Amino acid sequence: PALKGLFPDDDDRKELVRHLMEAIASTALSHSRVIGAFHDDCLVGVAIWLPPGHSVDEKLGHFGRFVWSLLVTAPQRIFKVLSSNEVLDAFHQKNADCWYLVGLAVDPDWHQRGIGGRLLRDSLAFVDADQRPAYLETGKPENISYYQRFGFRAIERRELFRAGPPVW
Repeated sequence: PALKGLFPDDDDRKELVRHLMEAIASTALSHSRVIGAFHDDCLVGVAIWLPPGHSVDEKLGHFGRFVWSLLVTAPQRIFKVLSSNEVLDAFHQKNADCWYLVGLAVDPDWHQRGIGGRLLRDSLAFVDADQRPAYLETGKPENISYYQRFGFRAIERRELFRAGPPVW
């Protein structure tokens, strides 16, 4: 919902999200914290974690592609993106000593088969072994109860930009 609020055009959003996820995955991969679920050598789900003390913008080259793509495809949205980024940065700095679940995604053809739950359980094992807290963000209220089953709880509701959809 937050990305749809920032980028209402489906094609623009897909292109921008692709560049953003490349930046995020690149950072997470450099810290060996991407867990995949496979079926017959096909990736069907992924959990992307950033360890404590690391941030998405560490890989400025990858993040730069996202910013460039944003400037080319949706320059009128740059101020909304920057203001939402300020809100997120403040929250992430406050939680710098925590593991951050950047993304949990399962191919729609594989939904309702326990893949997301398995990815969360497997990844929470290394988070628990590190004895540090973890957090995530969701823009979908229906996801809150899902994540609560794995020990997460909603602690804050905020808007990333004025009149934007909430994020928990």
